[in-house]
Amino acid sequence: MGEREIAAWRAYVRSHGEISDEGMDELESHLRDEIDSLRESGLSDEESLIIAVKRFGNASAVAREFSKVQHRKLWKQLLIDPVDPAERKRANREIVLVSFLGLLAAVLSRVPEIFGIALLGGHERFYVRNISFFVVPVVAFYFVWKHRDRPVYGMVYFAIALASAALANIYPLYAAGNYDVLIGIHLPIAIWLATVLLYVGRSWRDADARMDFVRLSGEAAIYLVLICCGGGVLIATAGLLFSAIGVDLEIILTRYVAIGGACAAPVVAVYLAYAKRNIIENMAPVLARIFAPLFFILMAAFLVVMAATGNILEVDRDILIGFDVLLALVLGMLLYTLSARDERKDPGAPDFINVALIVAALAVDVFALVAVVSRIDAYGLSPNKAAALGENLMLLINLGVSTILYVRFLVTREHFKALLVWQTKYLSIIWAWAIVVAFLFPVLFN
Repeated sequence: MGEREIAAWRAYVRSHGEISDEGMDELESHLRDEIDSLRESGLSDEESLIIAVKRFGNASAVAREFSKVQHRKLWKQLLIDPVDPAERKRANREIVLVSFLGLLAAVLSRVPEIFGIALLGGHERFYVRNISFFVVPVVAFYFVWKHRDRPVYGMVYFAIALASAALANIYPLYAAGNYDVLIGIHLPIAIWLATVLLYVGRSWRDADARMDFVRLSGEAAIYLVLICCGGGVLIATAGLLFSAIGVDLEIILTRYVAIGGACAAPVVAVYLAYAKRNIIENMAPVLARIFAPLFFILMAAFLVVMAATGNILEVDRDILIGFDVLLALVLGMLLYTLSARDERKDPGAPDFINVALIVAALAVDVFALVAVVSRIDAYGLSPNKAAALGENLMLLINLGVSTILYVRFLVTREHFKALLVWQTKYLSIIWAWAIVVAFLFPVLFN
């Protein structure tokens, strides 16, 4: 009956619709029934398969129609209501684990106070350096639990985390050069990127597996923002209600609820990203596609105005940091847009928008790089300026090669995979630079 062709059809539809295994089995069953019906009418196996697939339509249409038919079932899954008793038991056990890990993260954030290191007691630098160790290891334990067949990777990861914690605190908190901020920014990036070992295991060399980790990270980030916004509203409402009866809960809400909740939120966000990844379409690529043209318009307008006025880019440190954040957002949008694109489709309007966005970001990065070099020439090299210089160079290389690969795809209609491989491999470069800034800069600039 063409089992190989049916398997290829199944993989194609699955890649477009984010359909669960159960739903995919149901779709395949309908396809097979249609093939059997056509065979009974006298058609050959090959003819039956071709006509049945044609009747089912393209992958996107199949996914949309299936979602319409199964919308009640999908919403039940969204509300974490599995029908199968064994599945329900497993889901409840997972919810208990996530609740415990969230509580553990909140408790870990209070441990330093036992040793007299209070967040609001002049020890802010300690928390800036160590905030990732209250959060990421807890999330990593959840990864280990989800992938219990990879204990070796779990041991390697936690060894890396312990070594990172020791190195992050080996330098004095009063060290010059604002190292605390550099460590606080770059160490969480390095620690989080290292969790790819826990997620993909032996497939860490596979570009598709690494891209799947990128997708999960984006979804978790969106859920994290939503959770924090909801938590902020909850805390503000609690403060308002109790203040109306003369009870001041400011210290409790800020010291315990807000900080503990912020530390607990990431593991809940990762859990939600895991739970929903096979039920509804990923939000990160959707948001990236919406905002990509808007960011292109913004940067194009900036370049036009700068050229028309003759004003060069300011070399103020805060402004340069803002430009680095902007370019990092552009890189993230590119990643998530590529992650959701079908490699077999011909280039379309979104692809030309992506190329325009990359070229505009590349131009902005060149101006930012010139501004950083000018600041170094005027004031000398410092840890902050060296970090900014390295990050702009990394972005320049990434965006430059991405432009070449994307244009080649637009011209030849081939080699899209090379663009995905380049982006996922470059994550290791970002990880290495974060390690250098967090651990070697204090030595190099001592």
